[in-house]
Amino acid sequence: MKIMEKMEKIMTAGTVDYGMPFDDYCKIDAINASALKYGCKSILHMRTYINRKSEDQTSAMKMGTLLHAGLLEPEKRTSEIVVWKKEWGRRGTKLYKAFCAENEGK
Repeated sequence: MKIMEKMEKIMTAGTVDYGMPFDDYCKIDAINASALKYGCKSILHMRTYINRKSEDQTSAMKMGTLLHAGLLEPEKRTSEIVVWKKEWGRRGTKLYKAFCAENEGK
């Protein structure tokens, strides 16, 4: 689908689903605000962003996802978000590795 067709699709949809899980949102074949930000730099940047693999999350994207869920999806705070606290010690220890294994995918 060409860029203009995607933009038309968004503009004519006219609905917002606030209960949609983020993973489902990412699967929508449309342009989002982040793609438009890259498009301000160049169309090549926007195309590269759109064609990237969804698994390629930068640390900034992960932080944005965390903040989004923490602020806008409070029901996910305890079920999907875990935080390693400084007082538990430094990362790289056996305890930290066990923590990561126990909370994989969160």
